[in-house]
Amino acid sequence: MLATLGGCAQVREPTGGPVDETPPRLVLAEPPTGSTGVRPERILLSFDERIKLDRVRDNLVISPPLAVAPDVRVTGGRTVEVRLNAPLEQGTTYVFNFGNSVLDLTEGNAASDLNYVIATGEHLDSL
Repeated sequence: MLATLGGCAQVREPTGGPVDETPPRLVLAEPPTGSTGVRPERILLSFDERIKLDRVRDNLVISPPLAVAPDVRVTGGRTVEVRLNAPLEQGTTYVFNFGNSVLDLTEGNAASDLNYVIATGEHLDSL
């Protein structure tokens, strides 16, 4: 009986499954993108998978530019936190274009075309 069981096991490396080719997808934003009449101290962007940041200082374009650069970091593995270090101007629409700075953790697929828009006034200006 031992001879029968000994011949069944094969030693080999695990296959690891298919390569992840899907970029992270934004599933929740706080405040929600498109919000008006908001002046947050921080912005949270949550994704459907674990993420990392790549050259966020080079890739993140904020329009209009902020007086003081925000602190940007990953929290909880799936969320980008943008901590604003100065109040936003009243009556202004802000666009945060992350470029290719948000990547999935395993394969480095970029969440391209990631834009976040809010307005401190009562309406969004045309973009």
